[in-house]
Amino acid sequence: MKISTHEVRRVATLACLEFDEAGEARMAGEMSRILDYVDEIRDAGGNDEPALPVAPVRLREDEPAESLPAEAVGNAAPRFARGHFVVPKVIGGE
Repeated sequence: MKISTHEVRRVATLACLEFDEAGEARMAGEMSRILDYVDEIRDAGGNDEPALPVAPVRLREDEPAESLPAEAVGNAAPRFARGHFVVPKVIGGE
């Protein structure tokens, strides 16, 4: 499947990436090769049976129970304030 540089720009915008023209062309080629490989795998066919036997998963009953105290959870967290986990801001820049 051929990926155009227009499609690369669209994906780069969604992923907050920037490429120069050479980078866009290189990414278009790499993305095209990846999709071609996925098509090869899909076309390889074979049976629908898994390669290895899959053991059944035993699940526990889902029963309501008391929550852990906020203090116990907070003590296990790297940063915890006013009942919430404190994490670095990752959306919206600095």
